[in-house]
Amino acid sequence: MKHLTVHAEVKDGQLRMDHYNLELRNRWLSSIKQSAVIVTYEKEKKPKSGKQLGAIFGLIVATVKQELDDRGWDVCGAEWTEHQIRACLYHQYHIKTGSNKTLSNMDMAETTEFIDSCYQWCAGSPWYIAIPECDPNWRAKMTGA
Repeated sequence: MKHLTVHAEVKDGQLRMDHYNLELRNRWLSSIKQSAVIVTYEKEKKPKSGKQLGAIFGLIVATVKQELDDRGWDVCGAEWTEHQIRACLYHQYHIKTGSNKTLSNMDMAETTEFIDSCYQWCAGSPWYIAIPECDPNWRAKMTGA
């Protein structure tokens, strides 16, 4: 094995690994007779959350689709699809930030930036759609609980 990734935590300036990652690292090191190695440390980024994805797909895209349908706006005589709406949102984000990332490879901070960008762009030209703020109690309201 040429490459090894282990996960650890830094606390009070000290690197701490759980037993599994420590054992994995030690086995990898003992498999090398003699060689120079590169050790890289990087802060782990938080992954995007389910709430963020819900805001995008369950709120932003759904609101835009409903609003465009209510206005009778179409694409060559057909209703807008969620895929087309997402493509527009990605496109405006890419223009604004210069990033070509999609949600599949965004971390939590980038996803937050994407959501903010969606809110701003939807509110402006050409759509002028006000997206409601996320409601943390939306599920309870939907189920009537």
